Amino acid sequence: IWPQRRVLERDIRYFKRCKVSKKLTFGSKTSQIRSNNNRNDYYVAYIAKADEGRIREEVHFGSVYSFVEAHGVFLAVIQKWKNVRSNEQIHQITYASECGRWDIIEPTCILGLVGVLKEEVDSHGKVQKMIVGALGEVKVRGIARS
Repeated sequence: IWPQRRVLERDIRYFKRCKVSKKLTFGSKTSQIRSNNNRNDYYVAYIAKADEGRIREEVHFGSVYSFVEAHGVFLAVIQKWKNVRSNEQIHQITYASECGRWDIIEPTCILGLVGVLKEEVDSHGKVQKMIVGALGEVKVRGIARS
């Protein structure tokens, strides 16, 4: 049963950014502005909790859409990237799409920001999407199935 809208609006607060430490702030998709120093700080590598509450060590990748606080609990809402693959021989992590399922995690489960390079690989407009900045974590933890 869903609570009345007024109760829901009163109990949940939304944030565009989350400051994890003095030096590290994560943004959300809605916080992005057109400047070089703030672009795409919502692409992240993270770990997620299994249904039983234990941490799954594999690395997930996604786009942060918002941060929420409800009854004193802070959470990040992330859209997971699909078909993430690692090829350690050529030191490359690729993915197919940013339109995966939604994860709701604690902001402390975010491992860090990642970059994305997009390269056209054929004359038909097919684009290769590569993740930059997480190869070390992937070598240690592995990639979660998407």
